[in-house]
Amino acid sequence: MTRVIIVRHGQSTYNTEKRIQGRTDASRLTEKGRNDANQAGKALSKISFQAIYCSPLNRAKTTAEIIRSELVEQSAQIQVSEELLEVDLPLWAEMLSSDVKEKFPEDYSIWKKRPHELRMMIHDAQGSREHFPVLALYEQAQQFWQEILSRHQGKNILIVGHNGINRALISTALGIPPSCYHGIQQSNCGISVLNFSGGLGEPVQLESMNQTQHLGDTLPTLRPNHQGFRLLLVRHGETEWNRQGQFQGQIDVPLNDNGRQQAAKAGEFLKDVKIDFAFSSTMARPKETAEIILKQHPGINLELLEGLREISHGLWEGKFEKEIEQEFPQSPV
Repeated sequence: MTRVIIVRHGQSTYNTEKRIQGRTDASRLTEKGRNDANQAGKALSKISFQAIYCSPLNRAKTTAEIIRSELVEQSAQIQVSEELLEVDLPLWAEMLSSDVKEKFPEDYSIWKKRPHELRMMIHDAQGSREHFPVLALYEQAQQFWQEILSRHQGKNILIVGHNGINRALISTALGIPPSCYHGIQQSNCGISVLNFSGGLGEPVQLESMNQTQHLGDTLPTLRPNHQGFRLLLVRHGETEWNRQGQFQGQIDVPLNDNGRQQAAKAGEFLKDVKIDFAFSSTMARPKETAEIILKQHPGINLELLEGLREISHGLWEGKFEKEIEQEFPQSPV
């Protein structure tokens, strides 16, 4: 298994000014950006990385250097990769986001609603050409994966990039199309973890996305003018069958004492997060987990839904993985 940890650079001066950065290299990390990079480094300090890659742009490179300085094991040197450059928005670079919205209303609308269709006409020494920023970025991300995954099989890799390229890296690894580019949030110094079973196109596990707890934020801050709702997904606490390694499925196994303690910790973690509605499966283990969490939110009604029941494992339920391998040798476990 190849573990890849992806970090966005710390807050930059252009971030605070709400300017489009793209591939310009004028902005620098703010004091907060440097402090957050330190916190990210501390959070990752005990992981032994065999490779560290970063964008050549100053804000990402400086973040990578700060993170590396906090690592206990510092044998891996930082390698700069052009494939980690930020999305290229040449006609908008260095402009305020509000000015882009005002001066390019149609293109800005496409950028927000159909980012894969955004097109810019580029005029340079090579002549005039069409440029599709998001599509080009996804091709760039795929190229990066193809270059590094075979090189570091079974290793821990740290990548420090930008909002756009990090989204493209995660999306191409998981098979998420460019039309969903804005569906992935990457906060400054947020940490995401992917576990690759092989190369690009082979199974990938999303272990975590955009963690910000190390920065003092229980959950990532939502972008301004966010519309809709935030959905929090919590898995139930441990059961005895979890502990022993038995397949549960729809057999209604209750929480054990450790599972109840885990649920209490989840409740403590979420105690300051505003919750408006709560739903759970009708099964005992998620229902009890939800009830324990909601002790921190009196007055919130728990609605039980049959549609949230666990997948049925049929004849596998109650069996250990070794038993399944012996009894069903043709079935991948």
